Amino acid sequence: MPVCLRQTGNDEMAVNNLTMLLRQVYEASTREIDSLIGELRGLREKLETDDDHLQSDIAEHAKLSQWVMQLTAIISDSVKELPTTPHLGR
Repeated sequence: MPVCLRQTGNDEMAVNNLTMLLRQVYEASTREIDSLIGELRGLREKLETDDDHLQSDIAEHAKLSQWVMQLTAIISDSVKELPTTPHLGR
């Protein structure tokens, strides 16, 4: 077999090997990127859920704080209206 035909066959084999290797790298990279995208989507959903819970907790805390302030004002006003008693033991 002439050298030139043997070289052409080797070149074709090298090109095919390189093409297969590049395809494997491409597919592995694509799978990794898809996996990362899936993880990021999951984290985003968790963040949104946590944000919803946090907003709800903050609103509940604000409402309870308002009730405590109103109750404190009512108690304070009620104590002011109590009749004064002479100090015992004087």
